[in-house]
Amino acid sequence: MHKWYFSFIQFFDSMTRHSPAEKVIISQVKYVIEGGYEYDHKDFQRLIALLPKRAYKMTSVLQILNNLRNELEIGDDKYMKYLRSCDITVPSWSISK
Repeated sequence: MHKWYFSFIQFFDSMTRHSPAEKVIISQVKYVIEGGYEYDHKDFQRLIALLPKRAYKMTSVLQILNNLRNELEIGDDKYMKYLRSCDITVPSWSISK
């Protein structure tokens, strides 16, 4: 297993309640990692497209995505590209690492 995966799971578990959108994020990550595959930029891009647009209005979802992209070392430019490809806008505070 990937060492970032355990810190990501810890971060997720530290949150008290989980919305359906948050559960989608963790389920997708767990499915890939626990299936023995490498979670990479393409998986993250699929996750961006998978979430409903209203999820991007939730601070907790943005925090989880930011944490995950930091673990995957996805830069601001690439993250913005993924969001724009799905016609998604997010607050500027959620972009900074």
